[in-house]
Amino acid sequence: MSHSPLRMFKQFHNKHVVVSGQGPSLEIAKGLGFSKVTTVEDFRSSFPTLDAVDHTRRISVPCTFERYFPRVEAVVLFGEPVRWETSLQLIIDILMTNGLPTEAPKSIP
Repeated sequence: MSHSPLRMFKQFHNKHVVVSGQGPSLEIAKGLGFSKVTTVEDFRSSFPTLDAVDHTRRISVPCTFERYFPRVEAVVLFGEPVRWETSLQLIIDILMTNGLPTEAPKSIP
């Protein structure tokens, strides 16, 4: 399996990671040893206003969980996602906010 080299990145296995890709990415990540995993789809559901690309999938009420969402410490790509535009937007938001999407970026480059 092409994801198997990720088994050796044990320093990330206990960190909160967001995974993106096709197929059962949550199961793949857990099978590789990652223990605190959020998929891009779940991340988008927790932060619906961050998906500036696809307004048709946006829900009208934000999730109350977002206040308690743990810092994202890594992003793992399992190949090409089906919806690059959404994944790319959310990954950039994660990077710009230093893993805390509930906070505004300190500066905009």
